[in-house]
Parts: sequence; structure tokens; C-alpha cells
Amino acid sequence: MAIFDVAQVTRRGIDFIIVPLHANFEFKSQQQKYATVARLQSAAEYGGLRGIVVPVWASRSGKMKSLAQTQYRATIRSIDLEFVSHNINQEIDVGEVPVSIEHSAS
Repeated sequence: MAIFDVAQVTRRGIDFIIVPLHANFEFKSQQQKYATVARLQSAAEYGGLRGIVVPVWASRSGKMKSLAQTQYRATIRSIDLEFVSHNINQEIDVGEVPVSIEHSAS
């Protein structure tokens, strides 16, 4: 069972579920990254959270990196890891997502 602290925030009229992850997320394959996002999105929806899941992590330089859709990148770049940590207000439990729901999100 994996539980993630998340910041559910609205920026520029868009609901985001920002999920801080370990820095090693950067070194996952693209396929692994997108599978993680799909699983987090399913868990968020199953848990009743609305918004677009955006994983974030600290780069080697300490700056925030993210995996956001092109149209949301400027909005996500307007925040930093400090903003995210100060806005943690929800949890999502990836282990609670039924397999049938998880696979339908892929």
C-alpha cells in the first residue's frame, strides 16, 4: 500500500493534484513515468479528488522538475517545491484502487 501526500490546488482556474516524488523518479523510463502518472490519476479519482495529476521532484540542483502536459507547463513552472510542501492538504492511496479501475485508466 502506497500513500502519497499531495497538494490539491487551483492555479489559473485549473485544478491540479501535485504529487511530490523522490528525486530518482527522474531516472525512470518514459513508459514508467507515464504508468506512474496513470496510476496516481486513477487513485486520485477513486479517492474523490478532482484535478490533473502532476508529479514533481527535486533535480540535482535542487530545483523542481515536473511531468506536466505541454499546456500546463507554464503554470507548473510558476510554483516551486516550497509552495508544494506548504500546500500539502490531501493524501491518495494507490493501494486502494481496484485493478479494474486502474487498468481502465491506461
